Amino acid sequence: MRLISIVVGIATLAGAITLPRDYVEGTYMVTHDDAGNEVHTRVGGPIAPREQDGAAVEASPQDMAKQGNDGYYAFCFCSHKLNTGDADAAVADLKSQFPQDKHYDGAPNYYSIRGSVVAYACNVKGKIFVKNATPLLIAQMLEKVSNQCGRYVGGWGMFTEGALEDPWPAHFGYMNYKPGLNFCREGTNILQSKC
Repeated sequence: MRLISIVVGIATLAGAITLPRDYVEGTYMVTHDDAGNEVHTRVGGPIAPREQDGAAVEASPQDMAKQGNDGYYAFCFCSHKLNTGDADAAVADLKSQFPQDKHYDGAPNYYSIRGSVVAYACNVKGKIFVKNATPLLIAQMLEKVSNQCGRYVGGWGMFTEGALEDPWPAHFGYMNYKPGLNFCREGTNILQSKC
């Protein structure tokens, strides 16, 4: 119960990042101007080729005995069956924004859109990360999501190095795109830990 209360509290802090109705595939950084309006800046075009023809695959749920035994926590959007090629490409594009030596500094949120899938990194507290958010860390986080939710099923995760009361400020995840989607809020309000 305490975990749910903490996660709900964190989720309410998530920024109101709303995807534009019309977009160009690629990776974006979201900041706010002086008036508080969202500014979506395209920081990279698509880098990863789509490997598959775009067929959605069914979930193959994995049963995990315990959440968080390794510091990673994952939650599932069991109704979000993702297009395999779009999901792989969106995740690869997102990871490209976090090189080995770059801290995710707490100011912007990032997302990558490929076809029907958005992959995202939302900073819900506006704090600086304790350690580097690298492609390896993102891969480990999203692997936890896949292991708990099933391959190519939407979900999100967070990491904590200590007490759950003080998790990292960022959440990483992926889900189906829809016009007007607020992925930082909608993407962290789901608390189902397996499908």
